[in-house]
Order: sequence, then C-alpha cells, then structure tokens
Amino acid sequence: MCGGKYMKYFRLALLGMVIMFYPLCSCSPENTDFEEQETIEEAVEHDETAADEGTPIANGDGEFPTTGIEPDNSSFDDEDEDEDEEDPPDEAPVVPSLQINELRTEIGSNSRAEFIEFKMLSTGNLAGLRVFIASNYKNPLVYKFLPVRVKEGEYVVLHLRTSSEECRDEYGKDLSKSGGADSSPTVRDFWVSGNAELLRKNDAIYIMDQDDHVLDAVVILEKTDEAEWPKLSNYDFFSPVIEFLFNNGAWKSADGTISSPADAVDISGIGSAITRSVSRDETAEDTNTAADWYVTANNGVTIGVENKPRN
Repeated sequence: MCGGKYMKYFRLALLGMVIMFYPLCSCSPENTDFEEQETIEEAVEHDETAADEGTPIANGDGEFPTTGIEPDNSSFDDEDEDEDEEDPPDEAPVVPSLQINELRTEIGSNSRAEFIEFKMLSTGNLAGLRVFIASNYKNPLVYKFLPVRVKEGEYVVLHLRTSSEECRDEYGKDLSKSGGADSSPTVRDFWVSGNAELLRKNDAIYIMDQDDHVLDAVVILEKTDEAEWPKLSNYDFFSPVIEFLFNNGAWKSADGTISSPADAVDISGIGSAITRSVSRDETAEDTNTAADWYVTANNGVTIGVENKPRN
C-alpha cells in the first residue's frame, strides 16, 4: 500500500516537472533565432524594394538629356481636377497643337518670376506634356503637365518660380484660384516650385509630348555674333540641343539648314527690363526660325493675352 502511494506521488511530481519545463523548451535559442532571422529578412526585403523605386537621375555622359528628375507639381491637389471635362477613360488624351508664344527672362524682384506663355492652336489635353529649358543642362525638364483639357485659342502661362503659397496650379474650372504676381484671372496659371533661376538670356526652350515629339521650340541669345555655339556657355549645352531640335523639325536657320548662333532670336534689346518680353508674331505663319519672334518695346509684356504688334 505504501509503495503504491509513493509511486502515485512520484508520477504526479514527474508530470508537474514536464508541465513546468515545456514553456522553457518552446523558447529555446534555436526558436528565438529563427524568429529574429524572419524579422531581418523582412526588413532587407523592404529596403531592396525602396531602392528599386528610387528617383531617376539626369544623364551625365555629355549627351543632351531629354528626360530627368520629374518636377514636383506641388501646388496641385486632387480637388483641382475637373472631372466633367476629362477624356473618356478608353481614349488616350488628344495632344493639342500649340506654340510657345511669349517669354520673359527678367524678374526685377523676388516677388516676380520668369514665364513661358503657350497658345493653343487646337483643343486637346496637356496630360504628360513636358517643358524643357536647355541651360539647365543637368536636368532640363522643368515642368510636366497633369491632365487638363484646353481649348483652341486659349493661353496658358507657366511661371518659372513660386514666390508664395498663393501661387496655385489651375487644373480646375476656377481660373482665378491662383494668386501671386502676374497671375491672371482669365487664363490657366501654372507654377514651377522653388525659386531657382531656370530661364536665361542665352537659352533654348522646347515642349514635348508623351511620345517625345517636339511640339515647338525657340532659341534666344543675347550675343548672336558669336561664331560657334560652344563659346556661349561654360558647358556646351547648345551644340547637342540645336542638333536635336533641327533633327526634330523644331528649329532651323532661315535657309532651312541647322542653325548657327546668328540664327537665334536676338534679345539684346531686353537689357534688364521686366516690362519687355520675347514675343511671337501671332499674325505671321510659323517658320520655326528667328523671323517669327521680336523683342517688345517697354510695357510690351502681355501675359495671358494676345501679343502686341511688332514695331
């Protein structure tokens, strides 16, 4: 009897030891290492994904880049979208025929901005159109339009600096939404973020669609008497872009050959005046040459409206 009693106690004690040690076995170093390894692998996986999604950088091999770091249209928000005027979902946006119509290279004060004005020659959608300014040779892409429908005869102004929070991209119906110096209540105003100088007196400006077709271009120089393009800047961005624009039928000399500095628009008459602009002759046929352009007289800037006649 006593032996049976002691055996009963022994079995109960043994069972208690098994129950007590089971949790300790389940937290063994082997199992802990496995869980840590799982966490490390997940973190590495996340880091590799983030690296793959990095921002592209501009071309640095000496060739003229036509793409680069995409600009941040930071003044746009979703509520600006005009859903009533969007293209049908199954149709690609129609690229409008357009022209670069007016430029201002001088600002006078930090409250103003250089600008590029575009004139729409047909109805379409600006979605994906990209504006390039060649003197920013490391990354000439300065603005990429989001979807917005435009109409024939409409003017669109791209201001090349943002001076205040009032400067808002106008993608919706309210064309008076944007404030800031030189914004217009009757045309669409768009703004390049930041306050860096992007347009210079010796420059080439062009706009391309999603398929890399050059829609229009203009080349301006303060000194058109230079014999060769490389002499016009410390870094010769002109030579490749002039060839690029000529090969794309966007800029040429008066006799139809690839242009020299003498074939650029002479803007030496602007000086430092903010009331003068480089304007297209809207009454003349577009020839993709300097003959299409002139420098206005004082008070000749016409942001968002028809250009004043050539003197």
